[in-house]
Amino acid sequence: MAKSAASIVTGIITIACCASLWAQKKGGVKHDSKPAAKDTVGLAKRKTTKPVVYLGHTNFAGGIITPDDFKAGLHQGISSKDDAGNPLKIVGFTFQYAERRLFEDEAGNLQMMTDFSQEYCPGDTVTPAISRTIYDLAKSGDTVYFSQVMIERRFGNELDTIMGKELKCFIRKKNTTPEIK
Repeated sequence: MAKSAASIVTGIITIACCASLWAQKKGGVKHDSKPAAKDTVGLAKRKTTKPVVYLGHTNFAGGIITPDDFKAGLHQGISSKDDAGNPLKIVGFTFQYAERRLFEDEAGNLQMMTDFSQEYCPGDTVTPAISRTIYDLAKSGDTVYFSQVMIERRFGNELDTIMGKELKCFIRKKNTTPEIK
């Protein structure tokens, strides 16, 4: 009895769905006029790749860097260029620093661990709070990550803010990779 009642209810629901779909198909609204023209040229120009972000006014776009080169580049801030090589204005970015340090656990054992910190920096340079300490802290084994880089870019007469590529710096001594002879 319950089985037949369930199949009757399922049949009624199926018929109702089919009737609804048939009515939508029959009574559909016809659009004789074209929708409002969109700015397809502007949209095409905006669909570009993310601009590359550089450390300082160099062509360093991420990878292994010595502590001295990192500090010199950080004094200059970060920069970006468009495809034609024109400089772009950095609106702000998130500065993330992963410092490798030697810690002691509760049993007195020494362990190498990573201490993370991050801060939003308006403009193209780090905040004064970071610059007071980072030049003394930066050492081999640390990692610096410039993420969520907001770049101001002009599209014709319009000014827009876009995201730039992330910049990751691995601070290492000069010859840390073994040479294969």
